[in-house]
Amino acid sequence: MKKSWIVFTTLSLILFIFFLNPVQAQKKTTIAVLPFYVYSAENIEYVKQGIWDMLISRLSANEGVTVTAKEQVTEAMQLLKVKDMTIANVYAVGKKLNVDYVVWGSITKIGNSISIDGKLLDVAQYSSPVGILSQTQGMDEVIGKVNELAKKINEYLAGARDTTPGLQIPVAAPPTSPPVPKGEAVKGDKLVSTMRHGKRATLTGTINPDFITGAMPRDKKSFWMSQKYPTEFRGMDIGDVNGDGLNEIVTIDRNNIYIFQKIGQEMRLLQKIAGKSTDNYLGVDVFPLTGEKAQDIIVSNIFTSRGPNMFQHQVQSFVVSYRDGKWQRTADNLPWIFRAINNSGTPRLLGQKLSVSATSPASGFGPFDTPIYEMVWRGGKVAEGRKLKIPQGLSIYGLTIDNLGEGKDKIIALNKFDHILVLEETDRSLSKIESLFGGKEVLYRSEDVFGGSNLYLSMYGQEDLGDDFTEFNYYLNPRIITYDISKTGKREVFIAKNDAPSGRILKNVKFFTSTEFYCLLWDSIGLEENWRTKKLSGYAADYQIKDVDNDGEDEIVIALVTSSASLVSQNSVIVAYKLRASE
Repeated sequence: MKKSWIVFTTLSLILFIFFLNPVQAQKKTTIAVLPFYVYSAENIEYVKQGIWDMLISRLSANEGVTVTAKEQVTEAMQLLKVKDMTIANVYAVGKKLNVDYVVWGSITKIGNSISIDGKLLDVAQYSSPVGILSQTQGMDEVIGKVNELAKKINEYLAGARDTTPGLQIPVAAPPTSPPVPKGEAVKGDKLVSTMRHGKRATLTGTINPDFITGAMPRDKKSFWMSQKYPTEFRGMDIGDVNGDGLNEIVTIDRNNIYIFQKIGQEMRLLQKIAGKSTDNYLGVDVFPLTGEKAQDIIVSNIFTSRGPNMFQHQVQSFVVSYRDGKWQRTADNLPWIFRAINNSGTPRLLGQKLSVSATSPASGFGPFDTPIYEMVWRGGKVAEGRKLKIPQGLSIYGLTIDNLGEGKDKIIALNKFDHILVLEETDRSLSKIESLFGGKEVLYRSEDVFGGSNLYLSMYGQEDLGDDFTEFNYYLNPRIITYDISKTGKREVFIAKNDAPSGRILKNVKFFTSTEFYCLLWDSIGLEENWRTKKLSGYAADYQIKDVDNDGEDEIVIALVTSSASLVSQNSVIVAYKLRASE
């Protein structure tokens, strides 16, 4: 009897203490904060460290939370050899540290645009119940977004503890193939609302959503950005230019060629080929011109001399080929400017001479009032092949040829006002086709403007009214690509639209600072918008859809100038997005 009374008294005392102070009976929540992964051409290590410290400080202020020390987190990541911030790696760190939750994320900085993607991983549930995806302009807004993430996490943790005071709820172990976290699925659901499209249903099921939304990439394996280069890239192409069976990235600035290769996350410079101080490179193309194992680098170059009321342009293009273990010029002082296109899967090289009798836009005779030829390699020299049925007045920059999935080949080009034209093949001049009464050759003309370039040729000519001579700039548009992006068997038109703070009102002043990309689908009547991206911070100087990382799959690769608004110094990066959505 006495023994029973002692047991009863002891149990009563334990229960009394428990209900008197339930907070003390409740176990503290343990949480680890991982350093955010950084995607930037600039060194912003201080931002990474600042965000790490801020989150630890904000979460440590919560009395119900114990935050793991930075040293323990770093040690665990080193032991597990964590390189990529995948959810599987984050989960492994959480298990190693034996914590309830893990905070993780990434920072992407392109120009002044900074994206923050932060998440909370529930280790036991293998889910991400809290997250923040935010894009800011400038560093000043970053602190507010970090505070917002910490507040959301604290509110969630407080709610979780309140709903289950002192109770241990059994949870299932994570599956062998981890499901996509709930926070990730929400962003996928929001994809449709971020796309703007035309009347038809969009065909975006296989497209990488990180590129369409233009926000912080969800899967870092689908996005890559090079380090920053202190120059303005003017052109870029991709191909095997040294015969090693792997693709290289070839870029140009005003008078230099850079040959890179993407190795892992690094863009390694293989060779810089310096030109003359008087060179003015307009474009670069990688093309199998000479028929050798290594593809050739074709640079469109111009020398300009200026006199009273005149500009004299002398085209001095050249070909660089890999011979005897080094890159060397195999053709020089060529009088054409060049552009390589992929005509329904068949590569073609176009060439065009500049008109020496160009006067002014009002006269209709500009520098591109010349025929366009398909170029060939004949007798060890670059030569004109057949003359193409392309209206004189169109530039090979901002032009391609494709049947767009039906009938005969069509000319897809940007006119001098940056509107897209879809034309039948014809020998008639552009001025006659676009006259007041038009022409049957015009199948379509866009209402919106596209393209846009900071590159131009200057000419002197007479104004529309009067006899005064003035300077006119003829802008060289970026390339137009046709590609079966949606895997429907029908090639779409892929084109950039660069935007300037001042719009396109000023004829002779254009400095583009942001860009968005459009995928347009031909429906036998016109081009309809299939999808477009959000704006990217920076000016798209050039772009390609080719295999940049030698994995056998094509990527969307962009040469992005991140400081075009500055007339003093400019910087460039190469950005790549996986073409297909991750499965």
